[in-house]
Amino acid sequence: MNATLVGRDAERARLSRGLDALCEGRGSLSVLCGEPGIGKTALADAIAAEAARRGIHVARGAAWDGGDAPAYWPWIEVLRGMQVHAGALEPRLRQDLGPLLGEEGSDLSPGDPELACFRRFDALRALLSERARGERWLLVLEDLHAADRASLLSLHYVARSLRALPVALVATHRDAEARLDAELGALLAKIAREGSVLELARLGRGEVAALIADLGPTDGHVVDEVFEASGGNPLFVHESVRLLRTGARLRPSDGAVALLRDRLARLPAEDRALLELAALLGREIETAALAHAAGASADSVRARLHLAARTGVVEVVDPERVRFAHALFRQALEEEIEPSRRAELHARIAESLAERQHAGADVGDEAIARHFAAAIPLVSPERALAVVLRAAEALCASLAFDRASVLYTRALEILGRAPPEPARVIDVELKLAEALARAGRYDRARELCARTAARARRHGDAERLAQAALLYGSEIRIAIVDPVLVALLEEAEHALGEAAPSLRARLMARRAAALQPADDPHVPMGIARAALALASDERDPGTRLAVVTSAGAALTNFGPPRERLPLSRELVALATRRNDLVLAQRGYGRLLIDALELGEIEEARAATEAFTRLGQALGHARWRWRSLLLRSTWALLEGRWPDAERAQAEAAAEAARAEDPPAALTLAMHRAMALIAREPAGAEQIAPVIAELGGAFGHADLVCGGLSAALYARMGHGDAARRALDGTSWPRRLRAFDAWGCAVLASALIDLDHPALAGEAKVLLERAEPELLDRAAAVTSNPFGLTYDGPGAYFVGGLLGLAGELDRAAAMLEDAVDAAERMGARPMAARASYLLARALVARNAGGDRTRALTLARRARAEASALGLAALGARVEALLADRSLATARVEDAASAPLAGGAVELTRAGEVWTLARGSDRILLKHSRAVEILARVLACPGRPLHVLELAGEGEPIDLGDAGPALDAAAKQQYKRRIDELRAEVAQAEAFADPARCDRARAELEFLEHELSAAVGLGGRDRRTAAATERARVNVQKRIRGVVRKVAEASPAVASHLEASIRTGTFVVFNPDHGWAEDG
Repeated sequence: MNATLVGRDAERARLSRGLDALCEGRGSLSVLCGEPGIGKTALADAIAAEAARRGIHVARGAAWDGGDAPAYWPWIEVLRGMQVHAGALEPRLRQDLGPLLGEEGSDLSPGDPELACFRRFDALRALLSERARGERWLLVLEDLHAADRASLLSLHYVARSLRALPVALVATHRDAEARLDAELGALLAKIAREGSVLELARLGRGEVAALIADLGPTDGHVVDEVFEASGGNPLFVHESVRLLRTGARLRPSDGAVALLRDRLARLPAEDRALLELAALLGREIETAALAHAAGASADSVRARLHLAARTGVVEVVDPERVRFAHALFRQALEEEIEPSRRAELHARIAESLAERQHAGADVGDEAIARHFAAAIPLVSPERALAVVLRAAEALCASLAFDRASVLYTRALEILGRAPPEPARVIDVELKLAEALARAGRYDRARELCARTAARARRHGDAERLAQAALLYGSEIRIAIVDPVLVALLEEAEHALGEAAPSLRARLMARRAAALQPADDPHVPMGIARAALALASDERDPGTRLAVVTSAGAALTNFGPPRERLPLSRELVALATRRNDLVLAQRGYGRLLIDALELGEIEEARAATEAFTRLGQALGHARWRWRSLLLRSTWALLEGRWPDAERAQAEAAAEAARAEDPPAALTLAMHRAMALIAREPAGAEQIAPVIAELGGAFGHADLVCGGLSAALYARMGHGDAARRALDGTSWPRRLRAFDAWGCAVLASALIDLDHPALAGEAKVLLERAEPELLDRAAAVTSNPFGLTYDGPGAYFVGGLLGLAGELDRAAAMLEDAVDAAERMGARPMAARASYLLARALVARNAGGDRTRALTLARRARAEASALGLAALGARVEALLADRSLATARVEDAASAPLAGGAVELTRAGEVWTLARGSDRILLKHSRAVEILARVLACPGRPLHVLELAGEGEPIDLGDAGPALDAAAKQQYKRRIDELRAEVAQAEAFADPARCDRARAELEFLEHELSAAVGLGGRDRRTAAATERARVNVQKRIRGVVRKVAEASPAVASHLEASIRTGTFVVFNPDHGWAEDG
């Protein structure tokens, strides 16, 4: 029953503009909210009718107030209205949406419910996008206040895509329910922010008069009476007029609901009894279901319902269905049923639904469970409990975790009526906590876990206490140490003692991760190592995977990368074997950082590619935005600043769509480290970046203070940098710094470059040198910023230089230059070259100044090319140093020969290196042979494997088969399925479907090809090229150092002319700009 549409001209016009936008290819969302009876449905009907007149397709869905509808019910109705059939969908959409369309057996990856939910949301968006390409659609979703959480989350996901999705959405909900339920209100508010909100107000007196006139002739004096009685609510205006026409009098003091009850009181007793039974079934009733529950024939029930429709209480939907004209009629009927009779009716409905389900009718377990629970004590609590638990498990399997949590709560109420059974109560509480966590309601899950743990503690149940502790920690919160979680995990470990080693290993690993970041990171690292040892012989892959995942988290950014690397590889292998793509991607993320810190550049790049492919295969922004940020990581490493900025912007946009909590922290840290790498253009850039990080860490003062100091020092603002450093109190709290934090502090001290800092440099070296040297090739801001920040040798060498240990500083900085050049890190190679030049000038041993001059010129050229003004200014100041005057004279003397030939010839066991008048004798070695080959091929790039292969073999290493036999078979089966899907998509000219299938296909084919060599043999995982590159570079540099002892000028020429990397090239005409 829809009241006549009066007083809604402005709202109607706004909705019409949404249809205008739709016709122009733009999507929109309009949310209609207000009290019951205010006219939300009437307005939705009006805009739907207008859309139909304009040739726009309309599909509608509504949540059920009764609570018995399946999860996603509004969307199920919409899909039916769009004539979507599971059999016609392409395989991926069918897999994710098939269960909503009545198809059994789709694999929704129950092991990862979060991924399954997001895939379903994305599949829904993809389906709407596909339909919108050829047709215009208006979708109306009503009564969202009664919708399940999954329906609301999927609506929010779709609404966020409307800028690129030409679909018009109109949603309705009651505002009172949103105010009473904080979680519901917050979710509805998030949805509303994606569109426009139309709050429907009550009608004024003039509008009430117009509505009364539209309803038919009425005496004019009744307007005031009706207005006062109805309060301007259109539904109650309608009811007031109807009551007046019966000859009754309005009594305003009775309230608006009394108008509805008065109508119901006029129904014949037999009809009212039938409608009471119908009210318990829901707002929309199937005639056959009502007849079965009433024990009457379908024909007689149908006839009586059609008669009731004449009263306006119900309305006929189709020959087999009716619905209450308004939810308030159903509510009023239900509230007036006497409690004992209500239980009797629920029992009758429960038995009826169970019988119909057994006979093959489409009856959901949830509906049966609700009625059995409400029928207690007429139904035994034990029977009701069994039905409720079975229905809750079915809801979890269909990803309706919020609905399942309602039933688990009901199960606890049933258990509360019986004699205490602590173990059963705890088991149900654990199931409820898990459902709440999987529904994303972590705060409520943690509260329940704490109560459940207390119950288990009182009854001495160690295993259930452990399960409660692990569930409490099911949400990973980066950089947050929760003392309650830590205490629970520790207590559970103690309670278990030596029993249940698998469970104890999981507890230990999770506690280790929960303790980081710790004031002393070595404590949780020790716990993580003990957990790994305890689970080393674990036969359950799930337990081993859980332990490796948590223990790896405790070691990330704290443990040595050589220890982490095999764990990351194991995480990838275990997750891949279980087809857990989310954990596999996490493993690749860890692997790329470990490899980067060890200088295994090829493995790091391969891990990045796998990480990106998995993000595409997972098909949601939550798993894609980091892939975009990694583009910035590599661009910053190589000095491609514009590429880095573009990648950061794209990652931020994708992260906004993902609503991934850690994204803000990661992006803020990445931007801060990017600013250090590129150098701030002005001091005004620093404060906003630091403010963005504020409050994000448990040690915010340390992190923000250290970064502020590093940024100001890089700009040359010494006073500001010194104040920021002092604010961290870092010497007193040094244990709280990880390797990356120590590197940030070192960067600040190195750039400040003041003799007074020698003492502080020694303090930092004492704390950080071992950890920085574990990362001699690279320090990274993992897991937060995902940036490469320079070789650990750079920071140690710079600190040693400040401390006055110049020999060690020079050796360390030589390694830093090598590491940076090997990785293609141009900005860091330039900085390391400058620091090495500075150290050599200060040491002033034989040949130091000549070599320093070459390094400084190289650093100046790179600083200019990369736009590093602050570094350029430092280099210029060094080149102006008087101590380099002699080196410039020597260099000028050898300048005429700068383009001359260099010859390296052998006579027995002695080689002669000749350039101009210089003759240097070198003892035969494999290193000299490699240099001779390079010098003999000027201008020709030589691959390091080609150079390394001429002589003794290089150890290629071996980490075993990349994939076991079972994993390869799973890959091959899935590849066959995807190839068929691609072919079918191409036949149907469906590019979106092709792209999704190809993304997963490319990932799997790459993984399989990486694991299988010629003849189908297992390929062993190794980094041959990387090992060859390291060896060749070290050998060439070793020979050049020997040359420098005899002739610094020739050594300088070789350094300037030979470029090492994956390819080595000798360019004898290469030169650096002269200093003025």
